[in-house]
Amino acid sequence: MRLEKMPSEFQEALPILEKIKAAGFEAYFVGGSVRDALLNRPIHDVDIASSSYPEETKQIFERTVDIGIEHGTVLVLENGGEYEVTTFRTEDVYVDYRRPSSVSFVRSLEEDLKRRDFTVNAFALNENAEIIDKFNGLADLDNRVLRAVGKAEERFNEDALRIMRGLRFAASLDFDIEVDGGIDGQTISQAKEAGANVFVAGSYVFNGDVNERVQTLRDAVNG
Repeated sequence: MRLEKMPSEFQEALPILEKIKAAGFEAYFVGGSVRDALLNRPIHDVDIASSSYPEETKQIFERTVDIGIEHGTVLVLENGGEYEVTTFRTEDVYVDYRRPSSVSFVRSLEEDLKRRDFTVNAFALNENAEIIDKFNGLADLDNRVLRAVGKAEERFNEDALRIMRGLRFAASLDFDIEVDGGIDGQTISQAKEAGANVFVAGSYVFNGDVNERVQTLRDAVNG
């Protein structure tokens, strides 16, 4: 998919992407700004992700500030603007349900997008206004469904605040909240209490009497 018109916020930041690419690296707009562009909502912050490591990013631009370099983020001061450029990364085991114990820089866009919370926040946008969608976020956007990237229980155990963000996104965007994975006759009630209203329970349903288990799920949701 391609945006019919690149929003002005992205156009202003395009020279940053182009300069990084000219140095031999990949660079994309990522995160909520891409989602908001697809929904024709106001864009507040433009985030850039790149295959360049922090020290490599600093070599590309004359003026930079280390604002979160341990997590791969460098603030680039260019053309009168400020732009956060973050290296593609993966994350180790989370501690205290909030922060990863460590991060590792990688060269793969897909590995970086894989660590995002929801599919509608896992888009990337290139300099040609083309949307990169690795996790079917466009379909979820069309269906107005909020779905975790990968297994929901893993994403929420990593960072408990994602549950609150999910509820906020669902309320502000008028989306359903889907939980895909780990759903059974007991956990479906917990998921419902957390705010979910779409449940995928294939393994539970088909590993027993289908009619009986579907009824169990219905009773749990309606009880």
